[in-house]
Amino acid sequence: MALDVKVNISVERLLTGAGDWVPLLFAGGQDVEVPYTLCQGLEDVEKLFPKTGKVYAAAARIFSQGNAPDYVAVYGATGNAVAGLPAVWDEGWRQLVVAQDDGTPSTPLEVAAHVEENSRYGAGKVYFPVVTDLADVDFTPYERTFALYHPDEVDCPEAAVVGATAGKAVGTITYKNQMIAGVEPAALAEQTVKDAADKGCYCILRKAGSVVTSEGKVGNGEYLDILDGRDYVVQEIEYNTQQLLNSADKVPYDNTGIAMLEAACVEVMVDAYGRGIIDSDDDGSPMYSVDYGPRSDTSLADRKARRYTKGYFSFTQSEAVHEAVVNGTIVI
Repeated sequence: MALDVKVNISVERLLTGAGDWVPLLFAGGQDVEVPYTLCQGLEDVEKLFPKTGKVYAAAARIFSQGNAPDYVAVYGATGNAVAGLPAVWDEGWRQLVVAQDDGTPSTPLEVAAHVEENSRYGAGKVYFPVVTDLADVDFTPYERTFALYHPDEVDCPEAAVVGATAGKAVGTITYKNQMIAGVEPAALAEQTVKDAADKGCYCILRKAGSVVTSEGKVGNGEYLDILDGRDYVVQEIEYNTQQLLNSADKVPYDNTGIAMLEAACVEVMVDAYGRGIIDSDDDGSPMYSVDYGPRSDTSLADRKARRYTKGYFSFTQSEAVHEAVVNGTIVI
C-alpha cells in the first residue's frame, strides 16, 4: 500500500570508520500456490507444508532457538524465488529463507540480486542463504545478503541463524557471536573462514564451548545490525508520519502543522536512541538532529501541491565491540 510519506536518505560514511520483523520461508515450484500465512508454531506450518519437507524443517530450526520470533511467514509459489517473491514483496516480512525452490530454481546469486534491486531503506529485505561450495559464489556486491558458508549436508542451517536473531529487537544485537542451537559447526580451518569472508560469507564456529556465528557482516562488508538500524528508523518515520496524517482531520500548512510533522520524527529518534541504534557523545547526549524548516522556507508551488519537503534528520549510528585486547602485567 502506497504511503503519502517518502523518506529520502543518504549514507555518509565517516573517514574514521553502524525483532521487529517477521521471517519468510519461501517455497518455489509448488503444484498450487500456498497463500502467504503467518504461523505461530510448527502446528500452523504443518497445516500448509508436509512435516517431512524443508519448509517445516526450516521452521523447526527457527522455533527451536532461544529468543525465537513469535511468528514466521510462509509462502509457496508455483514459480521459482525470483518469479514468486514479487507477489508477497509488500507483506510485512524481512528475513528471507528460500527453504525450497523446485522445478527451475533460482540460484542464491540470482535471489541476492533480486533482493538488492527491489529494496530500499525502510522497506528493504535481507536474504539469508546457505552455500556449501565457495567456488562459484561471490556475495560481495550485495548489501542485503547475509550468506552462511556451511559445507556439510545439513537441512536449513541458515534458518537457525534467523531464529536466533529475528526475535530480538533492532538495536539490541549484533550478528557476530550469536549462539546457535541444533547446528553442528563444520570442521573449518582458519584460512577457510577467511576465504569465506572474502566471498561475503560468514560461518558457524565453536568458540569457548558455544556454537556461534563467526561474523556479522553482509556481503559488501557492512554490519547487518547497521543496516537493520537504518531500515528501522526510516520505516518508523514513514509510519509515524503517515499515522499523523491519518489521525488528524487536518495538518495545517503553517508552523503549527510543521511542528506536528517534526514531532513525529523526533519521537522515532528518541525511540532509536533508547534502543541503542543511535550513538551518544562523550557527555552522554544522543547524536541526532531533526530540523523541519518553517513555512517561510517552503515554495508556493509546494504549498499549492500540499507537499512539504523541508524536513531533515541525521544521526550517528551506534557501533559494537566485536573484539577485545586486554593488556596486563604479571609481577613475579
